[in-house]
This record gives sequence, C-alpha cells and structure tokens, in this order.
Amino acid sequence: MAFSTYIDLEKAITDFNKNHKRPHGDIYLTELRDISKEDHASWPSNENPGVYVFLDSHKNITYIGKASFDNCIGGRLNSRFDTKWNSKKPESEGCNYITTIALPKELAFEAPAIEEFLLKELTTRSNRVGNS
Repeated sequence: MAFSTYIDLEKAITDFNKNHKRPHGDIYLTELRDISKEDHASWPSNENPGVYVFLDSHKNITYIGKASFDNCIGGRLNSRFDTKWNSKKPESEGCNYITTIALPKELAFEAPAIEEFLLKELTTRSNRVGNS
C-alpha cells in the first residue's frame, strides 16, 4: 500500500480551502519541522488546538492527529515524544518530520472536522478509520 506524501497533504489543504470556505479564512500548514535534526523538543504550534501530521524520512505521512477543546498541540505531542524526540507511542515511531495546522482556541471545535477530512483524502501508516 502506498502512503500519501507531503505533496499530497499540500494538495488536500488546497482542496479543503477551495471547497470548504470558512468565514475566518483558509487553513495553513506550519513549516515542516525536521525533528531528526533537533536536539530538544520545541513543539510546533505548542499552545494552539489544531491538527498535527507525522511524516517519515521520505516525507510519507505516517499519522494524522488532532488537539481540540481543552487540549493543545504541544500536549498531544508531549504524549507521543519525550523532550529529545524519542517516540513514546507506536504512531510516532519512524517520524522524522512534523507539520501542524494551528487553530485559534475559540475554533478548537474545527480540529476534528479537519482531521476527518484529511483522513478521508489521505492514506497514512498508523491511522485507523471506523472499524478497520
């Protein structure tokens, strides 16, 4: 099975912005962070709710997750990595890159919808949708 790539992710975000207009504007990916070259964790979009995406060394998507409501992206990443970017969960194993879609706190409720849209459009290594 071929997994979706970073380029596929960018295309999905473009499609989302074109076909699902939000009254407060488009969503954007943060800069792709190469955690294989980082000594210590500095979580992208630390305090924000939103969506985070893990990619392997070939920039294939391995996992898509969300932080919504009383959660923040930093908190979710903290549950998956230690401060030296060592994996703590199976879905973060083999992760070399991270990008996020940060949302303002008052729009945290949008994170599950964005995550589900991306999971519908993209194929990842670790996500399971429905009863599979």
